[in-house]
Amino acid sequence: MKNWKSSGVALFVLLCVFLNCLGKWVAEYFKLPLWLDSFGTVMTAFAMGPACGAIVGFTSDTIYGLYHTSALIYGLTGIVIGISVGIAAKKGCFNSLFNTMSASVVVTVLSVCVSVPLNLISYHGMTGNVFGDGVIGYLYEKGLPRFICYVVGEFYIDFLDKVITMVVILIIIRIYRLRRGPHDENKQSAPKTMMGILLVMVMSTAFSKETYCEALLKDFDSYVQTVYSTENGLPCGEANDVAQTKDGILWIGTYAGLYRYNGSEFRFMNYFESVRNVNCLYADEEGRLWIGTNDRGVAICINEEVVNVLDTMNGLPSDSIRSITMGDDGIYYIGTSDSMQIVELNGGLKMTDTIDEVKYAQNSCAGSDGYVAAVTAVGELFLLKNGEVSDKRTNLSAQEAFMCCYFDRDGTLRAGTSAGGMRIYGIENGKLVEKKRSHLENSSMIRSLYQDEEGGYYVCADDGIGYINPGGAYRKINTGNFHNAVDHMLVDYQGNLWFTSSRLGLLRMSPASFSNLYKVSGMEEKIVNSACEWKGLLYVGTDNGLDVISPERRTYVTNSYTDELSDVRIRCVRVDSKGNLWICTFGKGLVRISDSGEIKYFDEPGSRVRLITELSTGELVASADNGIIWLDGDKVTAQIPYGNDLGNALVLCLMEMDDGRLLAGTDGEGIAVIRDKKVERTLDRNAGLSSGVVMRLVKDGSEGVFIITSNGLNYSDNAVQKIRSLDSFPYYNNYDMELTDDGRAFICSSAGLYVVDRKDLIAD
Repeated sequence: MKNWKSSGVALFVLLCVFLNCLGKWVAEYFKLPLWLDSFGTVMTAFAMGPACGAIVGFTSDTIYGLYHTSALIYGLTGIVIGISVGIAAKKGCFNSLFNTMSASVVVTVLSVCVSVPLNLISYHGMTGNVFGDGVIGYLYEKGLPRFICYVVGEFYIDFLDKVITMVVILIIIRIYRLRRGPHDENKQSAPKTMMGILLVMVMSTAFSKETYCEALLKDFDSYVQTVYSTENGLPCGEANDVAQTKDGILWIGTYAGLYRYNGSEFRFMNYFESVRNVNCLYADEEGRLWIGTNDRGVAICINEEVVNVLDTMNGLPSDSIRSITMGDDGIYYIGTSDSMQIVELNGGLKMTDTIDEVKYAQNSCAGSDGYVAAVTAVGELFLLKNGEVSDKRTNLSAQEAFMCCYFDRDGTLRAGTSAGGMRIYGIENGKLVEKKRSHLENSSMIRSLYQDEEGGYYVCADDGIGYINPGGAYRKINTGNFHNAVDHMLVDYQGNLWFTSSRLGLLRMSPASFSNLYKVSGMEEKIVNSACEWKGLLYVGTDNGLDVISPERRTYVTNSYTDELSDVRIRCVRVDSKGNLWICTFGKGLVRISDSGEIKYFDEPGSRVRLITELSTGELVASADNGIIWLDGDKVTAQIPYGNDLGNALVLCLMEMDDGRLLAGTDGEGIAVIRDKKVERTLDRNAGLSSGVVMRLVKDGSEGVFIITSNGLNYSDNAVQKIRSLDSFPYYNNYDMELTDDGRAFICSSAGLYVVDRKDLIAD
């Protein structure tokens, strides 16, 4: 770098420090099994020597430690990395890939030697990385000495991190040297080349962060949505506010009064004499519930009893309450349809002052250092402290006014507007200082904001609900018909989202383990009979044709197959061992789509084919409208027609046993046991079945068979001689079962999905 100007060197060092800090933040934010905090250190050590590399490494870790004080001592690790890489660079470690890999191992070992003692000091031996800590926990459970677990856990993260870092820097060096030329004739442009490469690294890291933040928008489509209105709990059909007290009880305020929700049922609190209608609710840190009514002032509730009432008879400016909040200094601010009232509880409940300037405060929130913000019905934003107005913002324009306000956890004030705008303010010397402004697309009349634990924001507006993720990306949440006059929300202690609408009632969104792919991909809901994955796509058989969905992109796909089988009822979709897709239809019979994409129709089974399965011999067996058929290649090799031995009941399911027998569950005549393509015997209620309608047969390894009938569960040994009913299972209308490797049984029923221990199920 001897040809560089001092300003260029300084900028290079600053960029390297910034690159380290940004990499560390990205790795932590996305919970990667890496540190990503050494790119700048390694580059500086290569370009400027061990001392400068050590300084950059130490500086980066120190800056990061200012936000995480327990990480301050890791500046020692940065020094070791800078010195070791600088020495290795002088000895030619970046001259070849082998040398680079060898140097990365040495750097890893040195990093581990320094970091493990520091981990013992800061994190009781843990790495602070979820992957490294997972390795430590796993090895410790296996009985390894604790210190060995600590070393291996740190090595697990450091090795991958240092190899990637060193190889990336090697690639950059190669690009840099190519740019300079073989005879070093481009000395003047070399600094620009190196600086350009470094800037690209910083910008690509930041860009990848923004791109990833966009992708990190919560998957709200997987949430289960329940609307409570006149049909299921809220007779009034609307909700004005919701609050949760420390005992976990939810309180819903409506124009028809106050409702209590305990997680399973709503109870109308009609014995609160002073509460006939509710505009707003506030639960304070002491567990008190403050109830703002429309015409009877404020009721204060403790342990579900009203202990105090504030109204105009004892000095409240108005009996119509619009907002309630408490500052961190213990002062309560009650916004009425007239002035704002100050209430204190020190030495007993008393109304101490009135802020006449703040009229009709419809929204308020509390920040730090005693600051409180309030927005009035005419669109004015007030900053309050110690019961006085500290600053004020009036209407933004004739078309835009303030609607709501919300303090972040860091003390920043966000204000939503009537035109879907967002203004962000800092507070300096008691004054509001605008930091940023933005517009939320497709949103208007923002009525309230709510910050979640991840740092994102829920936006409640007149036209629905939106979410701003921690990276700043925004999108609307699909809540079906619940998209009008959404006023308030909260997240309860179980992670459920609750939204109130003064027109539509109360919406609960509960996190679920399942995603509705039809809803996510924007498809019309249908009755789904069967689905399987083929060539990276999900092929879904419905009552109205074949649908194809890309699970990765979460979009629907149309192709010649969907066109060919549109409006055809499809009962079964399966892929065989040769990569062919088999589709059983009611109307077009059995259809095969070969691995090469060719479609073939089989006429022999008839036009109605219910299911198909592949045997261990490679043959395929199907249940059709004229019996059971066997196929080998393009030919039907055998058939058992309905009547005589098989009976006349349709075959609903097929399963092959280890000895080659085929079990056929029927729609009313039990199970047909088939050997060598002939019915050997039939099992019905006399053999122990709880019903002759057999919905599904599920093989239980080498031990037996689960039999799902129309009225319960049964179990048989492998000989299918002893069948017994599992009467202790609590539900009867079951459809299917899936056994997992960890010993659980997932049972699909009309009541939902039951998850039970397999051994408990067999033991009844």
